Formats: sequence, C-alpha cells, structure tokens
Amino acid sequence: GPKALLQQKEILDTIGIAHGGTGKNIEDASRPVFVKVKDVIVAFISMYVGKGTTAADKDKPGIFKVRRTRQVYRAVKNSYFYARQRAHLVVFTPHWGYNMTKNPTKSRRRLARKLINLGFDAILGHSAHQLHGIEVYKGKPIVYDMGNFVADWVSNTRMKRSAAFILEFNKYGFYKINILPLTLGFGNVRLARD
Repeated sequence: GPKALLQQKEILDTIGIAHGGTGKNIEDASRPVFVKVKDVIVAFISMYVGKGTTAADKDKPGIFKVRRTRQVYRAVKNSYFYARQRAHLVVFTPHWGYNMTKNPTKSRRRLARKLINLGFDAILGHSAHQLHGIEVYKGKPIVYDMGNFVADWVSNTRMKRSAAFILEFNKYGFYKINILPLTLGFGNVRLARD
C-alpha cells in the first residue's frame, strides 16, 4: 500500500539507487529521474500502462499510470518537456502490455514511433516477461520488451531466454546497443552458453 511505497522510495534514496514512476502524489510520480554519467545527464520517465495497481493522485501516493495505450502520449508530454530542458538524453521506460505476449501490438509500435517523433532518445519497455523485438526508428532505439532479468518463477522455455541491454551513448544520443543473451532460473540469472 501507500505506506510501503513511500518506505521503498526512502530506502532506495538512502542507498543511492535511482528510481522513478512512483511518488507521494501525481506530481512526484510523474517527475523524471536524472542520472549523471560523466558529463552527460540522462533523464528517465517511468510509467505503468494498464489496469490494477494504485495510481498516484493529487493528494495520494501511487504510481504514474494510465489505463490505456492511447492515453500515454498526452500523459507523458509534460514530463518529457520538463526533462528535455534539464537533460542531454531522455528515455521513456513504460511497463506496458500483457504478460507472456510474443510481440508488441501495432498500437504500441505506433505509439513508440510517435514518442520518438516527440523527441525521446530511447524507449526501454517491459511487462511481457518475454523478449519482444527491437526497432531503430530515426536512429533511436526502441526495445519493446526487455524480458526478465531475475524472476521468482520461470514457467516456459521462452521465458527462460532473456537478455541484458547495454546502450552506449554520448551527449548527442545512443549509438550502440549491446545485447547479452541470458538464461534465467528460479531466482538466478547467468550468461547464456548456447
């Protein structure tokens, strides 16, 4: 609930782990997170798209959330412009789509391109617990679903196969994606051998 969410934020802040998409109210939850790497500032905007889960409100803790894919663009615009004024690069990291799907929907692909057209430098999606395709649109990476990194359950062969994504960048954008194949087990992850 809200108390645990705020406690989690406090713990992450205390130990220096950047986090986003949650807050004491909607303004806090929708605020980008800024990470400085050498002389480059990267902003991350996190959002949940779907049903369930407690949305932050004007006076209520929760997550930065919309119910439908078609609501994302409008909801994220202010956060994007705020971030763009303060960072060299702006990354959108949505938790979108249904679990265990094999591919991004056409509407999600259209939305991702629309967000790149708005000015995002990269999109790193997650939710399906399985890898989805990667697209480079206008020279900018869209990872539709990064799969799992660590899981407390692994139910099928496809879910056991995942990847770690290392994006190389400078002040002007992302210029390389390194993909490390992973094999997942119950609560563990290792580099894939095959």
